[in-house]
Amino acid sequence: MKADNQVVKAFKNVGTSEIPEEGSSAREIILSVLTEYPSQWFTQKDFVTNLKEVPNIGHSNPFINGILRKLAKAEQITVEKRGRRVYYRAK
Repeated sequence: MKADNQVVKAFKNVGTSEIPEEGSSAREIILSVLTEYPSQWFTQKDFVTNLKEVPNIGHSNPFINGILRKLAKAEQITVEKRGRRVYYRAK
């Protein structure tokens, strides 16, 4: 199942908009968001905060962290560490 474009577009202004509907897995949503905004860096907190609005989608820190690590290991996303902060973006 492909991530809904409305869900992806909700990340345009991370922290100020809500994700309006469900329909995809958390992994698909994360990958779609990163692909839709390739020049923008996101944090794990960005995904945890915004995915809370989607019913029946996991949004805990460990769950999102696992998804991000797997995407990075599969070389589908770029990871940038600056001090204690970790940022994610599409390749």
